[in-house]
Amino acid sequence: MYTISYFSRIGMVSAKTLRYYDEIELLKPTYVDGSNQYRYYSAEQVMDLLRITELKEYGFSLEEIKLLLKTRDPLQLQTAFEGKLKELSSNLDQITRIKSRIETKINKLKEGDLDMVDLSTFNVFLKEITPLSVVSIRKRTAIANINSLIDELFSSLKGAQPIRPLMCVYHDQDFNPDDIDLEVCIPVKSDSSSLSLRVIPGGTHACVIFQGPYPEMGTAYAALMDWIGNNGYIPSNAPFEKYLTGPNDVKDEQKYLTEICIPVKLMV
Repeated sequence: MYTISYFSRIGMVSAKTLRYYDEIELLKPTYVDGSNQYRYYSAEQVMDLLRITELKEYGFSLEEIKLLLKTRDPLQLQTAFEGKLKELSSNLDQITRIKSRIETKINKLKEGDLDMVDLSTFNVFLKEITPLSVVSIRKRTAIANINSLIDELFSSLKGAQPIRPLMCVYHDQDFNPDDIDLEVCIPVKSDSSSLSLRVIPGGTHACVIFQGPYPEMGTAYAALMDWIGNNGYIPSNAPFEKYLTGPNDVKDEQKYLTEICIPVKLMV
């Protein structure tokens, strides 16, 4: 039997952490002395403690670890590790993109460019858009989940060929990246009878083409809203983005092309 102090040294964790593991029923001591409440751990629990430390290092949550400790099924463990590896790869891609953007900012600063945004440089234009038949998935979710929605959407196409680029419609008036009414759409031929289609209404839209990383599109939205207000229009429906050139086309985020459109009508 190990006292909590010696057991904490084995696992390279604090006694406070072990008490918390006991509280959440992740790793309970084998024996608790009723007279002084001292905790004691068995030699058989050493491997569980080391597994907990290892899984934490891999980025698993304590709730996930609790489930993994209960299984001895190699396939279930393999599936969990493959999912974590996919998550880490996605995070690595994001870190690489952010690193590239920071390097671009540094290079601009070295050239004396303070990177001040001039909204007048955006070419906002009015565009009459015809109604679009689309296959779509609409969910309230976090913006970080957009890629999984896109994957789900493409899986639902049943072999139908898109006729225009992928689109995303933002139905909420207020933007909350952690909870947003999001619709991803792929325009298809209206005679795609095997698919469940919906029609996005046509009409007058104020549009702008933005070149650059998606997180920096706020400047283009600012230019759009500025133009709409200065030209006697008001938004009349949900804005959408059309991804003309994206990560499947080019590796450099600075070359992404996105058309942003807001349905508008004249103020009365």
